[in-house]
Amino acid sequence: MNLLKNYKLNKYHLYKWLPWVFLLFALPITYAIWNAERKAEYNDREVEFNYRLANTYSQINKQLTLHEQSLYSIRGFFDASSFVSAEEFTDYVQTIFASKFSSGLYQLGFIKYVDVKDVSSFQSIDAGIRNRIFEQNSSQLHDAYAPVVYAVSQTKAMSINSLYDVFDLPQAKKAMLLSANQNQAVIN
Repeated sequence: MNLLKNYKLNKYHLYKWLPWVFLLFALPITYAIWNAERKAEYNDREVEFNYRLANTYSQINKQLTLHEQSLYSIRGFFDASSFVSAEEFTDYVQTIFASKFSSGLYQLGFIKYVDVKDVSSFQSIDAGIRNRIFEQNSSQLHDAYAPVVYAVSQTKAMSINSLYDVFDLPQAKKAMLLSANQNQAVIN
């Protein structure tokens, strides 16, 4: 009988410690499962982020390529003529705006590099703009200017009432000089 009593007492102690034994094994297993799921979720998010990043980069790069093609198109338009009037420029740019490849373009302009020492650089500039270059800058003459000669927006042709010299902006000046030195369009 004593053996039976000891057996019941040991069984009682076993049941008393069973939850703690279960907890001892369950906590590390639960942590391992949680950590694996956390890493899997992180990896899934990272893959999704990288996919979206690559997709966005591709779309931006495609758009910049289309804009660059528009720049080369306008450059070819000016290279093919000795003088382009404001009306011709507006008509040409409106056809670019009407094409399906010009999404994102809202305004296009023609900026002419004018070297004060080189008379031929004034060739494709209207006499009114030529006079305004010297009137506006008579107090301090520069060696070169980059006036916006023509500008056309998606909705209507813009008139240039005041001369805007792009060389007043250091970053734009750097990009334009780089473009001139490399003899190619630069998107900056």
